[in-house]
Amino acid sequence: MPIRPFARNLSTNTLSTLLVSALVFGLVSCSSTPPQSGKRDQAPAKTQTVKANPAKLLEQAKQSQSPERENLILQAAQAYIDTGKFNLARDLVTDMDQDKLNDPAYIKYTDVVSTLALQEKANFVAHGILTKPRLEQQWQAMEPDMEIALREKRAQVFSLLGEAKNGINERIQLAALLGKKQQQANSDAIWKDLMSLPYEELQELAQTEHSEVARGWYNLAAINKNNQIDLEQQRQQLQGWLQQWRQHPAHDNLPNDLRVLQTLIDKQPKQIALLLPMQGKLAEAGEAVRDGFFAAYYQALSTGRHTPEVRQYDSS
Repeated sequence: MPIRPFARNLSTNTLSTLLVSALVFGLVSCSSTPPQSGKRDQAPAKTQTVKANPAKLLEQAKQSQSPERENLILQAAQAYIDTGKFNLARDLVTDMDQDKLNDPAYIKYTDVVSTLALQEKANFVAHGILTKPRLEQQWQAMEPDMEIALREKRAQVFSLLGEAKNGINERIQLAALLGKKQQQANSDAIWKDLMSLPYEELQELAQTEHSEVARGWYNLAAINKNNQIDLEQQRQQLQGWLQQWRQHPAHDNLPNDLRVLQTLIDKQPKQIALLLPMQGKLAEAGEAVRDGFFAAYYQALSTGRHTPEVRQYDSS
């Protein structure tokens, strides 16, 4: 049937019926949108993970009043940092008066400016920013992720400036905030700071430090740093530490240095050869070395230390 004659034959009632049907269909369709709206609501959540647009943030900042203006500027600075545009980020915060910022903005300002200082290797500047008394008053009200970020940077700065003890204490506090996957890296950083301290200082701190966790770390480090004992004695001291410090964070996650201790003990040589000149011009020197060697050898033997079989050869 041709289309145009068909259109002419539509009566007014028929058109009304079609319009009503279309309206009903539209209403039914609208009533079905709530289940779909959940999916639509999820889309913005995904887009929120996309990097913020600093230009838009700065445009919003121009139209905003304090403290929202400063918050938007700091967000834009962070967006520049995230994309490696450190100079642009620095330009945004250089003239910002931190003393006029409210506490949340001050915390973010500290995070941004300390990141820029560390990126520029301005470690003393970063140290000053991260140790201000005002920041010390903010820990309780701080979001966990921000506290982790700031404490991590504080620990880095302390280590870079040779303040090993402060770095260790900072990371001990940081450990309480970290997940299991992050604990290993934090423990490794603690151990690195510990190994930078002399043995005598480790011994003293193992006795005088107020924090029990810190005392455990210092005791463990002293065992590893003691050059006056052999591997077997070191292993025995480590076993004693494991018995005494069952609840210590390092008990089930020993540093690599100590995890390989048993391997080193197992691989100790069973026999060694001593090659020295016993004749000619170097005979006197060879005898002196031999006598010194065997004096230490028999002393170790008398105290029950591991002593391999020694075979002596004349290398003249």
